[in-house]
Amino acid sequence: MDIKSIFEKDCFFIIGAPKCGTTLLSSHLAEHPEICFSSPKEPHFFSCDYPFGPPEINSLEAYLSCFSCSNEKKILGEGSVFYLYSNEAIQRIEDFSQGRAKYIICLRNPVDASFSLHAQHVAFGWEPEKNYLRAIQRNEDCQLSVEVGEKIAKVLQYKRLYSYFYYIQRLLSVVPRERLLFLILERDMNNLETYDRLHDFLGVSRRAVSLEKRVNQARRYKSDLLYQLITSPLVLKTAKVLRKLAGIRGFGLGNPIRIMTSHERCIAQQIFLDDIKLTSAIIGFDHQIWIS
Repeated sequence: MDIKSIFEKDCFFIIGAPKCGTTLLSSHLAEHPEICFSSPKEPHFFSCDYPFGPPEINSLEAYLSCFSCSNEKKILGEGSVFYLYSNEAIQRIEDFSQGRAKYIICLRNPVDASFSLHAQHVAFGWEPEKNYLRAIQRNEDCQLSVEVGEKIAKVLQYKRLYSYFYYIQRLLSVVPRERLLFLILERDMNNLETYDRLHDFLGVSRRAVSLEKRVNQARRYKSDLLYQLITSPLVLKTAKVLRKLAGIRGFGLGNPIRIMTSHERCIAQQIFLDDIKLTSAIIGFDHQIWIS
């Protein structure tokens, strides 16, 4: 099978956003008999400005090797979540696919999504600021890139990442709306009709979907003291070593996340409120679904 020629006819990309259900969606689609999904899920080949794919995927040949397909596959897909933010990825995809690519954009309440991503970065040992509110309110022009490096600093800018409107508006200026599918996690991910709509959008046959499937489940800690212990530098460093030596997946003992307080939610909601209204208007959904 000529993978490159397939890309020029039938391909799709789950382009974001992180912590918005993209892994669950990718898992469902990878099981479809007519879909050839990339391995790994996030090659990030088209976003050199967000280089979060495996370093060995550094050429077109290496990228195409991520797709191992038999002849009955109808469409190829992948799920690099930072394509949405990249200044170059969408245009590169458009050029590569000759303007035929389809895009799936998964969105979630920015308060919950940013809280989850912040907790994940704390667990990775990337995030020096454990306080969620201080992290989303910090000045992005500070010395963060000096502390953690320019690459990591890009994904620690939670307010910018989860202010969706700018990125969606930019996407719509490049790609016709009929090749875009927006999914709202709180509205769509537990709705069987969503998967029928998804299959129709991709041009593949409808099939049964189990809504009980869950991936990337975080371990929630009610005790803030225990959370602080679990995410201490020593524990995170030990977990990282174990991962390398024993193949244990993940950092921080199962992606630990504490429970968001009502105070944090109230403050964060005000930070994102204007963008929530703009985003809901441009996509076309009731913004109250993201207002607690």
